[in-house]
Amino acid sequence: MNVNQYTDDLALELRLLDVPGDRIGQILAEVEAHVADTDEDPVDAFGDAREYARQFAGPDAPRDVDSDNFFIRFFGSFRAKEWLMLICGTVGTFLGITLLLSGVFAMLQPDRPAIFGLPVWAAIAIGLALLASWGVWFLRIPKDPIVDPRSGKPVDWDLKGRRRS
Repeated sequence: MNVNQYTDDLALELRLLDVPGDRIGQILAEVEAHVADTDEDPVDAFGDAREYARQFAGPDAPRDVDSDNFFIRFFGSFRAKEWLMLICGTVGTFLGITLLLSGVFAMLQPDRPAIFGLPVWAAIAIGLALLASWGVWFLRIPKDPIVDPRSGKPVDWDLKGRRRS
């Protein structure tokens, strides 16, 4: 396995274990430096990426999910609060869109009432408030980029989880 494939797999495993981005950058740099110095295969030097990543997991890391299926491992790594936020966010977004559209359609067709018998202005206002609160929640999610300690720049990833060259 080449070092790029190994470090990409290792970065994914470390993210799933909630290792901070700056620490991930250090780990990846150490792996790349070792392989460059010794010309050793990364799997021979460090073992399987998933096993190697477990060494760096903190005590509050997500529970381990043994599966080779990416989706099972990714969604299995969520803890209860993430599932609760996902469910509440989905319901809140659906309700916000429903109230907003109901208010707009009631405004365009005066003979049609808004949902739940709300006044048109209230349906629109509540719908916008629900959507805005969900948007603000997403904006407050801390960004934790993986930073290469050698250059000090964030590592750029594509949609397949591979490092962009």
